[in-house]
Parts: sequence; C-alpha cells; structure tokens
Amino acid sequence: MLDFSFSKVAHFKATPCAGRLMPDCEHHITITFSPNSFGDFKQEINLEILKGLYKIPIALEGVCIGETSKTRTVRGPAAKVEDFKPMLRMIGEDEAANTLLQE
Repeated sequence: MLDFSFSKVAHFKATPCAGRLMPDCEHHITITFSPNSFGDFKQEINLEILKGLYKIPIALEGVCIGETSKTRTVRGPAAKVEDFKPMLRMIGEDEAANTLLQE
C-alpha cells in the first residue's frame, strides 16, 4: 500500500488530490487546467509519496487564449445528477505532442 498526494498549484488541479495505491492496482489521476486569466502558464506540481518523504516533480503547461461562455448553473430542487458532473475536455498523448510541436 502506498499513500500519495499532489501539491496545490495555481491554475491546475489534480483529482483525486490524495489517495492510497494498493498492490497490483491502477489509479487514474485527472489533471485539470482552469486558468483565471489569459496567458501561458508553466507550473510544477509535486507528487508526494509516503507523506512527503519522496517528491516527484511533474511539469505542467497550459495556454489560455480566449474565454469560454459560461453556462447557467441549475440549482435547487430542479437540479439533476448530471448538473453536478464537471464538463471535461480530455486530450490524448498525440494531441498534447502536436500542441507542443506547433509552438
């Protein structure tokens, strides 16, 4: 069993931010880029293992060139389970590599 957590950095979020990895198991982590302003963002998030005994730096990079239209949030008794699910845009390794090559 291996305890892990991610450090907090601006504009990026790891989900789940902490957990426990059991032997012979996989654990999927989602890194979300959600900037509050325009520009290029380069950050380093640390994967901390065994309560910070080991820290593994992971380089993160994101570019915000425009803003998206915000959708109205449904609240109260009219809200459905789907209204609480985040809208994520996943990119694969190929798209990430192409994005880096275009810069």
